[in-house]
Amino acid sequence: MNTRQLRYVIKVAEERSFSIAAKKLYIAQPSLSQFISKVEKEVGYELFDRMATPLKLTAAGEVYVKTAQEILNLEYAMEKRLRDMGKAQYGKLAVGVSPYNGLMPLALKQFFDAFPNCKVDIQDSVGTAERLRLLEKGKIDLCVQPVSDTLSSKFVVDEIMMDDLLLVVPSEYPINRELTCRNAGEALYPMIDLSALLMFHDVPFVMVSDEKYLRKSVNVLFEQVEIEPRIQMVCHKSEGCLAMAAAGIGATIVQLSLIKYRDPQPQMKYYVIRQDCVRNKIAAVYVRNRYISKAARAFINILKTF
Repeated sequence: MNTRQLRYVIKVAEERSFSIAAKKLYIAQPSLSQFISKVEKEVGYELFDRMATPLKLTAAGEVYVKTAQEILNLEYAMEKRLRDMGKAQYGKLAVGVSPYNGLMPLALKQFFDAFPNCKVDIQDSVGTAERLRLLEKGKIDLCVQPVSDTLSSKFVVDEIMMDDLLLVVPSEYPINRELTCRNAGEALYPMIDLSALLMFHDVPFVMVSDEKYLRKSVNVLFEQVEIEPRIQMVCHKSEGCLAMAAAGIGATIVQLSLIKYRDPQPQMKYYVIRQDCVRNKIAAVYVRNRYISKAARAFINILKTF
């Protein structure tokens, strides 16, 4: 048995198809099928139910894949430990992050000051579920993202910060004068009561798309004040919402961490909406009982300083 066998069987199990797995492994489908048949002959059991559509694991296959993943995790841990025996400044760090986390550039700058020769791979183009899948498979070392209490116990949640929602309003909008007079004051990120949203019943909004974690929190806010926001435009990412707000198209609501660590833009006014039910816990997430490299631990510690 070798790790190639383990990886091939796991890939077929993930894709539930010999042809799709073969494409992703860059080998011919007949060769992969023959390879899996040889593995099955060696272990003495069929690993896949080939009559099922899509392909599914047999009981023996379930045991094989679970154990194979454990073996690969041990191999991953061994490589990390051996690398850490040398200079920690070298090596690799793969981090999955939510796209709107504005903390990352500053944290990475500090990290590279301490680990100038470490190569970092930032995965910021996939959703939460895919990030966690990559984490579980050992493709990335940790995730930095909002987390909920429903996250599986197989993961460790190391809290970094609590993140508020930020109401962003084009400076030209007259409603800014009402907010300043009412309770916002002149601070850079003044706090406003949830009831202030009642004044926005006719103000156009630019929102992130429905499937986003942020949009669910925004919906909760408007449900609490019992108004339907006037949605002028929908963007896929928070950065797009900010760009549209800067152009005067509408107000928007984003996470405070997206812009807290950047220079504020004069064409926008910012208001923190402090509401416990929509505060997000931002955490470093990694797999429980899996070795964490010195570089990964150092990066987590840097994140906690902000």
